[in-house]
Amino acid sequence: MTLTIRQTTILNLLSRKKNMSNAELCDQLYCSLSTLRRDLLELENNGLVKRHHGGATIISKSNTEFSHFYRETENNEAKKYIASLAADFIGNGMSIFLDSSSTSFYICEHLQHFHNIIVVTNGLRNAISLSSMDNVKVYLPGGELKTNSTSIVGELASNFLTNFKADLCFLSCRGIDSEGTYEASLNQALFKQHLMANAKQSILLCDETKFDSPHFFNLSNYRHIDVLITNTEPSIDYLESAHNYDFELLY
Repeated sequence: MTLTIRQTTILNLLSRKKNMSNAELCDQLYCSLSTLRRDLLELENNGLVKRHHGGATIISKSNTEFSHFYRETENNEAKKYIASLAADFIGNGMSIFLDSSSTSFYICEHLQHFHNIIVVTNGLRNAISLSSMDNVKVYLPGGELKTNSTSIVGELASNFLTNFKADLCFLSCRGIDSEGTYEASLNQALFKQHLMANAKQSILLCDETKFDSPHFFNLSNYRHIDVLITNTEPSIDYLESAHNYDFELLY
């Protein structure tokens, strides 16, 4: 699914108001009720909204892993900025783990400027983006392709990582607080733990929307994070965590 401009607008409206009537949405979108219903049905089929009589509600983010179709519309300028900071850690001849997050995707375009790069990623979108670069060798794990996702996860995918030792691991997460990082999916958490365990340096990419947002599945405490990159200055709690756990905090 590729989101249309109107569907993206629907998601943005519902992200702010959570619940809106069909009449409100039609008024904001300048579209007919039949057009709106078609868009809402498609968004519901992709796990982004829940329709109800007379309106729609955005699906709660709490302990729910949003599909990549939604994540592609969220905070893209911040993610591009974070990726540009992350690229400073990359050098020629490096081996890199990239998770399937929408933030990691923006790192791919920076890899064209380096020589002899090896990438292991569980993100199909990452792999497709990198496939046109003759300076990058790409490895994909086998495993379960998640519904409404471009992400490969599961035990097979995690076991595949034991064949590699990467210089850098770039990953994002569902949320963080002052004590650690979290995922909304157990499979994603387990896979990313394997990424970090098999990398010399782990770099966490978190835009401002991820802060103060703990979730059910514990990904990692900050002892296993070497660098945290975000797009705005975080609160004093995170600055203290960076000092206490001795990780670099960039923004």
